[in-house]
Amino acid sequence: MPAFLLCADFGPPIFQDNDQLPPSFTLAAFDFLQQGGNPWFVNVTGAEQGLQFPPQGVEISLPVPVRRVRLRIGTFNGPVDIEARNGSGNTVSQVTVPGLNQYVNRTLSGPDIESVVLTKGGNEGILVRICIVISTP
Repeated sequence: MPAFLLCADFGPPIFQDNDQLPPSFTLAAFDFLQQGGNPWFVNVTGAEQGLQFPPQGVEISLPVPVRRVRLRIGTFNGPVDIEARNGSGNTVSQVTVPGLNQYVNRTLSGPDIESVVLTKGGNEGILVRICIVISTP
């Protein structure tokens, strides 16, 4: 079965350092919804660029249900909690990325993941990209 990788990436040339983003927007068919806090923005830290989000978090709705979600995330002021949820809002997978003061790759796996929620991070959690594999018939 053919498949392709779909990613929402906050790097250049689409975004530049300090770009302010609205509380909700769509990028590469992923829907982003800020859960509260100060306005979010694109930030360059440690030679990588990503969406810096408030500790209240961000909910990311995926374009299609999947079994696996890949993220590149930075934790520069405390841990970030990541939850993968199904269409009913139930958590099907979760991981906490400790405050490492660096970027890491994380994968969450579970049945019918339809959204991902990122919280905490002490105002310095940064999402560089989120990716899914879409299978085609």
